[in-house]
Amino acid sequence: MPSSTPSSSASRTASALSSATPGARCRIAVVATVPYTLNMFLAPHLAALARRHDVTILAKGNVDELSPTLRERCDFIKIGIEREITPLADLRTLAELRQHFHAGSFDLVLSMTPKAGLLAMVTARIVGVPARVHWFTGQVWATRRGLARRALKLLDGVTAHCATHLLSDSPSQRAFLADEGVIPASRVEVLGDGSACGVDPRRFKPDRAARNAIRRQWGIPDGAFVLLFVGRLNRDKGIPELAEAFARIAPSHPNMHLVLAGPDEGGMLQRTAAVLAPFDGRVHRPGFVANPEAYMAAADLFALPSHRESFGLSVIEAAACGIPAVGCNIYGLSDAIVDRETGVLVPKGDIDALASAVTQLVQDDALRARLGAHARVRALSSFSQERLVEAFLASIERSLHSRP
Repeated sequence: MPSSTPSSSASRTASALSSATPGARCRIAVVATVPYTLNMFLAPHLAALARRHDVTILAKGNVDELSPTLRERCDFIKIGIEREITPLADLRTLAELRQHFHAGSFDLVLSMTPKAGLLAMVTARIVGVPARVHWFTGQVWATRRGLARRALKLLDGVTAHCATHLLSDSPSQRAFLADEGVIPASRVEVLGDGSACGVDPRRFKPDRAARNAIRRQWGIPDGAFVLLFVGRLNRDKGIPELAEAFARIAPSHPNMHLVLAGPDEGGMLQRTAAVLAPFDGRVHRPGFVANPEAYMAAADLFALPSHRESFGLSVIEAAACGIPAVGCNIYGLSDAIVDRETGVLVPKGDIDALASAVTQLVQDDALRARLGAHARVRALSSFSQERLVEAFLASIERSLHSRP
C-alpha cells in the first residue's frame, strides 16, 4: 500500500490544484455503498459529468449493477464497503480507498449516503485529494435517541469536517444540520430549490393508459379511489400510521384502495397485516416496482407520512403526475410539499390528523384537483431534472477550481 506523509500530501494537493484549471479534464471518484444509489439519484448527473471529466465509481457489487449509461461512460472499481457499521470491515474499506485514491490521483472525491461519506471523506483528506464533496441526503440519527443519536451525529460531523464542499438536497435539511450544531449553514449548498436528482417530466406525467393498465393488473375498478405509497416499507416511513389511518377511513369509503409499493424492511407487511386484514381485497402490495411512474399515474392521492426525510423525491414525482400528497411536517418534506397548496402536511406520528387529511381529500374532488394541478406546475418549474443536473455540474466545477 502506498505510504503518505504530511509533506507528500501537501505536495500532491498543490500539484492537483494547479492542474485543475478551468476547462481541463479532471479525475473524479464517486463513492457509494451500492450502485443502486447512483442509479436512483445521480445517473443523469454522472453521465453529464463524464462528458467533461474522467469519472470512476467505487462501490460494492458488480459493474453490471450500474445503469447502462453509467457502465458506458464511467470506470468502475469494486470495493468491500458495507452499509451498516462494521468496524473491522470498515477499516479494510479505508485501506482499499486509500490505495485507490493514491493510485488514481483524483482531483475530486464525491460521496453520497452517510457510510460512504464518512469513509470517503476521511480517506480523501488523509490522502490529500484537493476537492472533497459530500452530499447530505438525510440523517439516520434524526429519529434516534440517547447514545446512538450522539454517536451517529458525531460521525456526520466528522464527514463534514473532512469535506471541502457540502451539498444538501433541501433547505430545511441544511437548517436542521445547522440547528443541531453539525455544520454551519453557510458551508452547505442546496442546488436549485432542493432535491438530489429532480424529476424527469418525460417519465413522470399524467398517463391514462398507464393508469388503466395498473388498475386492471391489480383488479382496481376505474372509479375507485387509490391511496398510494411508494418507497421502502419501514417504520421511519410511517407505514404503521398509514395502515392505521386507512383502516379508520376504509369502512366509510368502500371504494377506497391502498397500494403499498416498495421492498419490505423490518417485517412491516407482517406488522400491519392484522390492522389491514379486514380490507384484504382493497390492499395491494406489489413489492419493489421498476415503474413507479405508472403507479403514480394510477393514483388519486400520494401518502408519505415519514418520520425523517431529506427531501421526499417521490412526492415531487407524484406531483409531476398531477397527484397531490399528504405528508408529515418534518424537515425535507416541508420543502417537497407546500401545505394547502400542493398537498397537506400533518404532525409526525399523528394518526388522527393523517386520517382527517386523507378523508378530506377523498371527499373533496375539487380541492384534490386544485392541489394536484398546483403540484404539477411546481414540480416542473422548480424541480426539473435538467435544472438539477445543470446546477450539479456548476457546483462540481466550483469545487474543482476553488481552493479549500
